[in-house]
Amino acid sequence: MILIIGPAYSGKSAYAKMLAQQKNRGDGPCVLLTEVQEQVLGQMDEAALQALADSLCRQAQIMTASETGAGIVPMDGPLRLLREKQGNLLSILAQRAECVVRVFYGIPEVIKGEKPGEAGG
Repeated sequence: MILIIGPAYSGKSAYAKMLAQQKNRGDGPCVLLTEVQEQVLGQMDEAALQALADSLCRQAQIMTASETGAGIVPMDGPLRLLREKQGNLLSILAQRAECVVRVFYGIPEVIKGEKPGEAGG
């Protein structure tokens, strides 16, 4: 699985679509899920987050997510908890991913694994 992260409106979706087109040429259908962190609920415990990660990994070869840790921390307690759970999910997915790419200003930077499309990736 490839996890693509980065700030909002940074080019993640365009990069993911390009990778999906490449994968579709040789590997058959590829599911693209965007903004996976939007599926997190604030009251999720560790087991629920692991189950969500399991489900997402079964559904997708490529996922995108906006980074949640580099912005302003909400003052509202439930929103802070939601942000924490979103970060926890992204950490789980990053650990499981074969490749993690950060897209910033449309420029992909591989932070884990091999650049997609190279070395068999």
